[in-house]
Amino acid sequence: MNLKDLSLREKVYQTIITHPVDLTSMETTEDFFEKYPVGGFYFSKGAVADLVEAVEGEASITQEFMKKCRAASKYPLLVCADGANIDDDGLQVPDFDALGAADSEELAYECGKALGMQMNYNDIDWILAPAIDMPMFRCMDTVSAAMSDDPELTAKLYAQVVKGIQDQNVAATVKHFPGIGTHYVNMHIAPGHNVFEFDKWMETYGYTYKEMFKAGAMCTMTSHITLKSFSEKSDYGDEPIATFSKDLTIGLLKEKLGFDGVVVTDALTMGGCGLEDQVEQA
Repeated sequence: MNLKDLSLREKVYQTIITHPVDLTSMETTEDFFEKYPVGGFYFSKGAVADLVEAVEGEASITQEFMKKCRAASKYPLLVCADGANIDDDGLQVPDFDALGAADSEELAYECGKALGMQMNYNDIDWILAPAIDMPMFRCMDTVSAAMSDDPELTAKLYAQVVKGIQDQNVAATVKHFPGIGTHYVNMHIAPGHNVFEFDKWMETYGYTYKEMFKAGAMCTMTSHITLKSFSEKSDYGDEPIATFSKDLTIGLLKEKLGFDGVVVTDALTMGGCGLEDQVEQA
């Protein structure tokens, strides 16, 4: 695929990851990808009513269905999945708090390897994991498993998880930047906040992200979270969440922390980024 040959509309769509539920309104998979030349597809085995071209009598996402989607797409289709939500009956990985309690880099690597293998036999290119958030506030409401409130332990073990995943030729994603765990909120419902002073943030969350980048993490997910100690500028809406913030995504993540990989947003259907009109927002 040569980007110079794509229209502006096609280039925009190549930045979008869509959900299989969007296919339910189309006649065929070819119709969908002709109209919407998206760059990525979200794999989730949850049942989807009226899914086009699924196996007769089957309405769930399968490896075979994703192969049909790849074949129907005019351009190479990246398939991603949230490791916690593919309803897989194969390899079982431990809860990450148990992994933290074990404090074993060898086990952490094997955990990442298991996740990568799980993605491979489901024909998935890219996993939206691991979540490296830390429970710094006792009453926090987190959308991810948390291993530890110790930045050094978190960084040491998750670096091995990342390596284990990527040694299976699957792209890993560290999330949820700039970090869940200092404030009671769930970003599925409302915008979140990382309330640390910036020096403390750099010693904790900033430190863990830098260690992930040293380990070679290919992707970082920004979420609907502010870090007002670094920037209060809002590029869209009322809250300067990382999702819409050049300061956080470029100034902090890319320039100050030195991340040179791919940045992906958390889901734009979550309440945490529903700050204005969702069509304009997208």
